[in-house]
Amino acid sequence: MGVRGDRVGPAVTLGLLVAWALHDAEELATGPRWISENLPTLRERFPGVPEPVWARGRLWKAGVLKPARARDVAMGLAVAAGATTVSHAVARRVVGSR
Repeated sequence: MGVRGDRVGPAVTLGLLVAWALHDAEELATGPRWISENLPTLRERFPGVPEPVWARGRLWKAGVLKPARARDVAMGLAVAAGATTVSHAVARRVVGSR
């Protein structure tokens, strides 16, 4: 557990993954309410942001933007896994296997 020489133990990696997941869950839970409450301030502070960016919330409420389907979630996870595998292979080639 922890750091052994210049290697990091699996508990550290798992801990980072859990921290990342909790952080994202918190943003998903609180983000929409915070944005709707602060939208006028955000528009005032960032007048150069295109209207379609601000319109996304209205589109969601109007039912134009639909929630993700299970197929979309599976595809996103597959792409993320593929990107992780490729980046791991590139890192091993660059740094070298130890």
